[in-house]
Amino acid sequence: MPISWVNGLPLFYRVVGKPGNSTPILLVHGLASSQRDWLLQLPSLCQDRQVILVDLRGHGKTGHNSQFSVPAMAEDLHTLMNELNIPYFDLMGISMGGMIAMAMASSYSGSVRRLILVNTAPSLGSLSPFMKCLLPLRRVIAHMPMTLTARLMLWQLLPGETKASLRKHAYRFWSRNKPEVIARLIHCLVNTNLWPRLKDIRAKTLVIRGEHDFFSPSAASRICRRIPDAALVTIRNSGHATVIDQPAAFNDAMMDFLQTS
Repeated sequence: MPISWVNGLPLFYRVVGKPGNSTPILLVHGLASSQRDWLLQLPSLCQDRQVILVDLRGHGKTGHNSQFSVPAMAEDLHTLMNELNIPYFDLMGISMGGMIAMAMASSYSGSVRRLILVNTAPSLGSLSPFMKCLLPLRRVIAHMPMTLTARLMLWQLLPGETKASLRKHAYRFWSRNKPEVIARLIHCLVNTNLWPRLKDIRAKTLVIRGEHDFFSPSAASRICRRIPDAALVTIRNSGHATVIDQPAAFNDAMMDFLQTS
């Protein structure tokens, strides 16, 4: 896996697919995850475009320092795209990755052609009441075994016995995170508010939300009203992890949007 030293950090990334007539796309994963979030989307995306996948700072094989903020992570990605000599690209982010994508599309509006926001919100004020009650736990997550934290988080992302195999697979990777890093990332998200920046997004935008998502139950339609050129698609029978719990429906919506003129 290639490495790029970005803002003093080793940023791990991959470029897959093949150059074609379609715009390259940068994919941004969610909290506690990695570029593995997008494995079920790659067959559709890689047919005629380059796909850039990254491990965000503090995730996967990428390093971290004492600085965690959504704008800083957006700057990491913008720097990487410049180093790859890709001045124009499509951008897709899920959950925390969607917050980073919003920050990137508002700060570097001339670079982002199309934007896909998946189960995300400009701030954590849009969380479901149950998830809001869990936010104070960030003060103890740093001292909890990551094995326990991973199980608790994955049950919220992939609830029910029908998702047991998906939880088991994801647990192998989530349990490798460092508890203190996850706690600091949650703290930075609590202090993030991107609502004022949505008006600066110029990219044609698709907002995708799972029918039962806890992150964006009220935010998705508001995002569409704030971004000048945005549309909303709801995926039935899906929660927060739409890219893996309903991949066929998600991929159809994703490709329909990317392929329209």
